[in-house]
Amino acid sequence: MKKLFVLFVLPLVATIMVTFCSAAFALDWPAKTDVPTDKVWTIKFNQPIDEGTVQSVSITNDSQQKIETTNKLAEADSITVKAIQNYIPGNRYYLNIVDVMSASGKALTEPVVMPFIIKVDPIKRFSGTGSDYTGKFQLDGGLVVVKSTYTGDSNFIVHLLDEKGETVKYLVNEIGNYTGEQALNVGPGTYLLDITAKGNWTIELRQPVPSVELNAPVTMEGSGSAVSKFIYLDKNLTYFDMSHNGDSNFIVTLLDKDGNYAGLLANEIGKYEGKKAEGIRDAGIYLLNVQADGNWAIKITQ
Repeated sequence: MKKLFVLFVLPLVATIMVTFCSAAFALDWPAKTDVPTDKVWTIKFNQPIDEGTVQSVSITNDSQQKIETTNKLAEADSITVKAIQNYIPGNRYYLNIVDVMSASGKALTEPVVMPFIIKVDPIKRFSGTGSDYTGKFQLDGGLVVVKSTYTGDSNFIVHLLDEKGETVKYLVNEIGNYTGEQALNVGPGTYLLDITAKGNWTIELRQPVPSVELNAPVTMEGSGSAVSKFIYLDKNLTYFDMSHNGDSNFIVTLLDKDGNYAGLLANEIGKYEGKKAEGIRDAGIYLLNVQADGNWAIKITQ
């Protein structure tokens, strides 16, 4: 009897093979690590598949909750499985292939439960006292989120420099105690930080993998300079209702998922309540870069 088997098309051309015929248990495969948050699984068989069993492929989390997916018969002998929302970095999930049948009625000899772990955002941390510079470090091209903390009563200035010592970005220019975040886009390369300070400071740089965390309508709230969660926006006119109760700058910038400028929503000083309508040119994942010294709230509707 010809057995039907399945090939998993995985990153870097890795494959896993499973035979078809009936069985009473599922085979646990070793976990795949560093899986992208937007991974689309392709499962290829050596015979045509019974289309009525395509939806039986499922993905579950560690709590055995089923993740909503879109399953499609890509070709007569292959299935693609895509999660509706991106996976959460660092979390473990399970790809379950148990009840898929061949068009001729054969079942899996070894149904598969394959764990996979989502890639975690890399974080670079630096700390010190007084004026100093860090060692060189590598950044991938794309979004970078920088969180800075300072305890002192004088200037706290942070420059991002390239490997030639040229300023790429002024990250912080404050006086006195400070805690805040900001987002920016960088090209791939070697960088270092140059710090002017008298007190203690800590700086963290991370490059989060964009994933849908929020959908409009939603209200975001925060205090001080901060970077919002990722939000999915349709290609549509979008309304931003904003408020701020601080005394200094209140600047809100819309960025795309890679940290590129997508629109200026507010640029005010002190207390503020206002609205802004902004056209979104391309549907996708966005985030807000907020510079503030007080409490703020931003309601987003489409």
